[in-house]
Amino acid sequence: MMKLGFCTAFSNLDLLEKAGIDNLETTVYEIMQWSDEQVRENMKKLGSSSVRFESCNCLIGGFSLYEDHDWSKTDAYFARVLPRLAEVGMKKLVFGSGGYRRVPEGMEMEAARERILEFLTRLSEKMKPYGMTAVIEPLFQKGCNIINTSAEGAEYVRELGLPNIRLLIDYRHFIYEGEHLTAIENYEGILTHTHIAHPVTFATPARWDCIDYVGWFRALDKIGYQGAVVAESSVFGDLLTELEEFRITMEEAYAAAVGKR
Repeated sequence: MMKLGFCTAFSNLDLLEKAGIDNLETTVYEIMQWSDEQVRENMKKLGSSSVRFESCNCLIGGFSLYEDHDWSKTDAYFARVLPRLAEVGMKKLVFGSGGYRRVPEGMEMEAARERILEFLTRLSEKMKPYGMTAVIEPLFQKGCNIINTSAEGAEYVRELGLPNIRLLIDYRHFIYEGEHLTAIENYEGILTHTHIAHPVTFATPARWDCIDYVGWFRALDKIGYQGAVVAESSVFGDLLTELEEFRITMEEAYAAAVGKR
């Protein structure tokens, strides 16, 4: 079975462990709000937990990539953020950040693309001392106006050819944009992280969804995917109940896709 994760606040660590979820993913913002004492306390909790804490999302925001002409804001931000993320054990940084990378009206898309490539190159260098990887998350057009499909995200990864810049596919964005699961076979070796939610309601996956989660696992298994499948979803009811239903739904879909191993 592939590892399962859930995007939620760190305070829900015990609930994830109780539900049998492998990984907890939270936001960079939450981590940066912790005091030194809170960091020590949370690391102690992790030391006695079966849940792993290695990925975070909402990497950067609050200003525009294209207005930071000399990179001073971006550089200052990562000089502050990366050491703390390393301190708490982060390995994968999710680059969705739709507001930061949204192309302003009147800017040529090719110029924006070159700017993103430069950003990712700089980020790659900054992450090297910490052994971190950034995963590019394609977002549906409602969320951003650049890097909307897995094919676009893969182009950035392959053009850069940097081992610590990889691809993420979020099932809800992927399906919402009309992509087909057969596309995943093109991303062997570069797809290292995934998110999942119901593609219409954005709810936590459940057995009654009538969604092809079996096909999702079959496609991932075909390329030898080794990363986690992390729910980034809206929680509409009791969190523990949704966590348990998510685990069962994913386990059953995986078993139907690839059999017991």
